Amino acid sequence: MNISKNKRPIILLYHSIDDRCGRADSWKLSVSPDNFRAQMQVLVSERTVIQLEELEQQMRRGDLKSGTAVVTFDDGYANNSMVAKPILEQIGIPATAFIATGFIGESEFWWDRLERILTDATLWSEMVHQIQIGPELIEVSPMTGQADTTKRIWALLRDAAPPQREAILDFLEESLAAGVRGSVNRPLSAEEVRKLSDGPISVGAHTVSHPWLTELTPSELAREIADSKATCEDLLGHPVSTFAYPFGVYDAASLAAVAAQGFSLACSTVPTPVSDDSDLFALPRIAVANWSAEDFIRRLDGERG
Repeated sequence: MNISKNKRPIILLYHSIDDRCGRADSWKLSVSPDNFRAQMQVLVSERTVIQLEELEQQMRRGDLKSGTAVVTFDDGYANNSMVAKPILEQIGIPATAFIATGFIGESEFWWDRLERILTDATLWSEMVHQIQIGPELIEVSPMTGQADTTKRIWALLRDAAPPQREAILDFLEESLAAGVRGSVNRPLSAEEVRKLSDGPISVGAHTVSHPWLTELTPSELAREIADSKATCEDLLGHPVSTFAYPFGVYDAASLAAVAAQGFSLACSTVPTPVSDDSDLFALPRIAVANWSAEDFIRRLDGERG
């Protein structure tokens, strides 16, 4: 073990543990199983890995320990249960998975569906398509570039109501003759959520529809947070006290709404270590990409105090 007391506590953020099977990864959400295993092996050699709830207790006591790390996952990918959990169990690492409950049992997250449609489109190089999204007219053609088009449409769909978003995705899928609907990176089923928490992974809430919280009305904000918490608790049969902000975005109203629903902490995506003066309702997390073990440890060493 090479655990040093001069390493500031960190919370790591993962999403999907998969090989992407040749698909694009526009938002760098995937870490391959081999790299994830190597990263976890390095992590336990370099730091003491603790549960998020233990970190909370240390902060509330004013006894934050150096040399610690917390592992978290956002969104609720099925591979968190099928791939990540066995690796964590084998190495002996706890973690927390934040679940966007509206996607439980679905075939795809909407952002993965968009990426699949534009990646698999058989008519991509044959035709020019135009699609109206709110006030924006988007041209889908070889000249626009797939990556740029994906990100531009994503930015517009992010704030759309779920029914409108699905209608637009249906149109794109049909007009671009995309592949068969379904994804290797599907969300968890209800049963998988239950099994996920039977072991080293605790479950937290991540809203219902994964919206940009700062754009919601007070009633919408309260409903997204409360309903996500209630669904998690109904599935697990016990209270859920941790929350993560979609996209890491929050404001004063978001923080207040999370606290009002009885959560004891919430995580953001501000990429810094945890400090004594970190806000328990805006804890920073460092997003992990598909790095090799060598790159991973180099980046961890950069977080020394």
